[in-house]
Amino acid sequence: MVVTHGDNRGVVRDEDQSVEMRDGTILKADVYRPMGGGKFPTLLLRTPYWKQHPRYATAAHTLAARGYTVVNQDIRGRYASEGEFRWQFMDNSLTFDAEDGYDSVEWSAQLPSSDGQVGTWGHSYDAWCAWRLAELQPPSLKALHASGMGTDSLEMNFGVFETGRRLEWTYMMAADMRRRSGAAHGPQDPFEAVRYWREVERGKYIWSLPFADMPDEPFSDLTPQLKAFYSQQNVEVWKFKDIHPKVNVPTASFTGWWDRVIGTVNQFSGMVANGPANTRDQHRIVVGPWSHMMTELHSDLGPIDYGPEASENWVNLITR
Repeated sequence: MVVTHGDNRGVVRDEDQSVEMRDGTILKADVYRPMGGGKFPTLLLRTPYWKQHPRYATAAHTLAARGYTVVNQDIRGRYASEGEFRWQFMDNSLTFDAEDGYDSVEWSAQLPSSDGQVGTWGHSYDAWCAWRLAELQPPSLKALHASGMGTDSLEMNFGVFETGRRLEWTYMMAADMRRRSGAAHGPQDPFEAVRYWREVERGKYIWSLPFADMPDEPFSDLTPQLKAFYSQQNVEVWKFKDIHPKVNVPTASFTGWWDRVIGTVNQFSGMVANGPANTRDQHRIVVGPWSHMMTELHSDLGPIDYGPEASENWVNLITR
């Protein structure tokens, strides 16, 4: 498909390209590239939130129009990709994200429109995916951009289950699980799931105790992972501080004063203090008057207008 966006430079999008992982599982990616041929630095986004979500598609179009090859990929077990989805709230040795990320970086580097240099980017869970793959030092990885992802899971919940936020988020994530399994209960579209949870389901479950007695239907095939998570609130599962010495590329961290995952600042300070010595002066951080939604940056968060510089654009920050 040929599309244009932003500065009106032509962009070609090749949808649902097959990316084979080391165990044979096929992940799907959309590749955006400038029209007219050539080889370009390549930016890889790995997401559980649907690679064709408007915010990702728009960002990819704009980045490609600025002279990049952009790869947006559904991670294992999500949307168009094969395999079993294992979420970030478990022992990371049980997920496939580091290995899948490594394989995806090297696949991206071999694209005809790639010059062999790959950067990885993303926000929140996508940033979690970026940090996970960087630990394994894929040879073609040259830089990492990540926003809204702290070093420790306990910095986010302090050992207490975030009932309102986590149940809504899980119900939204379960929309794709319902679609994949053909479940009759509940919406199969993530946007519809958020609306339906807030208008119908929230009141049924927000005060439900004990959590383990909730029915399985609302959370579909995510129910076993959710129930395991209830009893592990005091367990640190991310442990990104442990991998800082292994991340051998420059990193850029972005967060907001009102970001509930403010531990993002510790990614920057950790890399400066404990990353490989040859890159310690190459890490960057931007903190602005924003909330967790770094993909939608505004100057008037809440009752205060922070001025025109606060109305930054997420893609501009990535390009910078």
